[in-house]
Amino acid sequence: MHSPEHADDVQEGRRHGGLRRRKEATLQAAYEFDGLRSVADIQRVVEIALLDALAHENSIARGRLLIAGALAAAKLLEVGELADRVEQLEAAIRPRIVKATRR
Repeated sequence: MHSPEHADDVQEGRRHGGLRRRKEATLQAAYEFDGLRSVADIQRVVEIALLDALAHENSIARGRLLIAGALAAAKLLEVGELADRVEQLEAAIRPRIVKATRR
């Protein structure tokens, strides 16, 4: 239990926590963002950042951000394609593995 002399601090901390959770939920809904659990989720964040950058006035910083976003997107596409290929290979050899283990 918290000491009574810190009750105001505890209450203020709870209030800030509630505000942060509401803001987080609003942003997740506005940007259709569900976390960073997959390549597609990460691609969504890159897309959001690039779209926001495109809306800014042309500058060196904006150009650097766009290049960084494009490089990140290219890497994500590569990773996604490799993951798909590994999945296809695993699906192709799975029957052979099952057959070999039955012997």
